[in-house]
Amino acid sequence: AKWGGVWALEGPRRTRYHVDIPTPGCDQRSAEVEGDSLATFPKAHGGGPGYALGAKGSKAACLRRACAGPGLRKPALVEAPTPLQAPPNGWGLGPAPGWMEGSPLRFNSVARKAFAAGGSYEGMPPGQPLLLVFGGASVNDMLRNWALHVQRLALPYVVTCMDESLFTLAGNHGMPAAIFRGGSGEEASAGPGVVTTRWKYFRMDPRAFMTMGMLKVRFFLAFLRAGFDILCADLDVLWLRDPRPWVTGQVATSALISFADIVVSTDVTSDAAENDRASWGLAQELNTGMLLLRSSPGAAVVCEAWVDRMKQEMVSIEKLPKNMLQWWSNDQTFFNEVHMRATLDGFANPKATDAA
Repeated sequence: AKWGGVWALEGPRRTRYHVDIPTPGCDQRSAEVEGDSLATFPKAHGGGPGYALGAKGSKAACLRRACAGPGLRKPALVEAPTPLQAPPNGWGLGPAPGWMEGSPLRFNSVARKAFAAGGSYEGMPPGQPLLLVFGGASVNDMLRNWALHVQRLALPYVVTCMDESLFTLAGNHGMPAAIFRGGSGEEASAGPGVVTTRWKYFRMDPRAFMTMGMLKVRFFLAFLRAGFDILCADLDVLWLRDPRPWVTGQVATSALISFADIVVSTDVTSDAAENDRASWGLAQELNTGMLLLRSSPGAAVVCEAWVDRMKQEMVSIEKLPKNMLQWWSNDQTFFNEVHMRATLDGFANPKATDAA
């Protein structure tokens, strides 16, 4: 349903119970709720004690057959996943010659020069991340400030542009930039390559904001599939020191980071919840304002699932009134949903002795 929850429906009384602890795969076997049809099933016990099912009740509910009928659509059969195509040089081993020509991205002259033979980005050693930042022309000043800090540290970076105006401005200010080519074929079917809105800031428009989220992750995939590890931070995160010794595991306290497909920040600042003794904070709200992604099958699969979930949400967003502001729906919401769904489907405890 809309919030990613699972309910058990009781037919004779037309009431519903909330499945608090769904078993692995329960949501995938459940019927999909269309629109507001769930509202026709009032909460059992008025939403009081007994409405939320515990572990035993949740397990029993998940063993039931999925309902079907008005407003309820049985889940489609899940197709076998398409095998991932590794980058020409292999995962995480950097780009192959001519990679820009085969990329879905269009690069400005600053970026082409940096990545060209003899350029400042040529020969980036495997494991060294390419820094990314994203935005539109309306936040140009903040982006330039972000870029100035990165330039002082001599870090390789690319501005990923959500509109043509920023792509032009980036070139004018000497910032390497990329934007989606657009056109036809697979990239056209993936969705729009730029964000368009009547608002100055994308966040004021739920369609624009979700489009930006999808584009951001499609940028990730484009660079991951080219063989780059990437480190992306929101433009309000300024780099004051070179982060590479930490993200490559050279600093003793960060040695395990080099084994991770994805490293993400957290919104939780409680030492009891986010320290290394508590599953590295993975049970908390994860903040996509800072992400380290390895060029690996694991990171690519997560990004693909992340984009697919946002595409589903866009179907609902398109039904909203044009003047409606929606704050609860963004790319971070669905990164957490993808992560938590994997947890419910049997994701291993990374702190367990048998964790892979």
